[in-house]
Amino acid sequence: MIVTEENKAAADPLVELVSNVETRFSIACDAVSGGKSHAEEAAGQFFGTIDKALAGCRVEGPSDLPLDERILGLIERLKPLRNYLLQFVEIVEKSDNGEAAHAALRPFLGSLLGFKHAPRNVITFNHLWCDHYRFFLREVFLGVVATLIARRNFEEIDRYLGFDYRFETCRGPQRAAFLGFDAYIKTLDEFRARRLRQNRLSVSTDLLNARADMPMCSFKDMMQADFILCVRGLFDHPKALTRWFPRTLVFAHDYEKSGFDLFFAAQSADKFGPVAKLLGVRNRAELVEKFAAVSRQCRLDDWKFGGISIPFGSYLALDSAVSA
Repeated sequence: MIVTEENKAAADPLVELVSNVETRFSIACDAVSGGKSHAEEAAGQFFGTIDKALAGCRVEGPSDLPLDERILGLIERLKPLRNYLLQFVEIVEKSDNGEAAHAALRPFLGSLLGFKHAPRNVITFNHLWCDHYRFFLREVFLGVVATLIARRNFEEIDRYLGFDYRFETCRGPQRAAFLGFDAYIKTLDEFRARRLRQNRLSVSTDLLNARADMPMCSFKDMMQADFILCVRGLFDHPKALTRWFPRTLVFAHDYEKSGFDLFFAAQSADKFGPVAKLLGVRNRAELVEKFAAVSRQCRLDDWKFGGISIPFGSYLALDSAVSA
């Protein structure tokens, strides 16, 4: 039997949904990069196809297949959507209409936070059925910030980190700071690790590392972004009930001596600008002061991987011998 593209789409509706995303992605990129009058409309249509494709990837009730396997399979199926979104960001960065496109992307990303919650009109629901969405949203947000860091667009990163994200849930409209994009993936980091007896600090981070195959942002870029999001969250929201936990730092051993690149460079006063914008501090002295305050208030000595404290001061290059 010959399997045609029509047969595939009929058997798997997601195939057609992703095809629609690809079409609208191409139209949006052409409109944005070309500075065309319909760029905003084209971007909105692209975002709409992403939303529909995500809605087509829900976990539909219990199954004999282990939940972690189902979540892992759906995470893989969401990868093309991640790719289109991050490629869109890269194209936006190369265009003359970047600020307007980012202004449209932020509320769209916020609307996707609703996928972390139960859909409307569902009687029986397990919150773990949304873990693939949690992984996807964290990965995309890290990718956006990492791409902007690589492009040195610190002004735009600051807008993403200061934005009021709004989304709908079965309980009505909700809002969140950028911290809402962080998530602990229990189905992978607990269920899968235990079921397969994987002696890993973070199965979800292993997966994030393995999937970091896009040229615009390496896994190293994502680690630095993860750390910045954590520290910015501590500085801006020290009393928040949830924190941004930098799970990718299980792979950050190479930065324990000198710090992440931006912070190592920021030891020189004339290169402190990016850190000032990203963390909302005026100078190195204020960075040291604010970090000491949140370190006590948030008990950062208790933040650990495998029983070992996260060396925040080292990653911030506060322990380095170079003077400002």
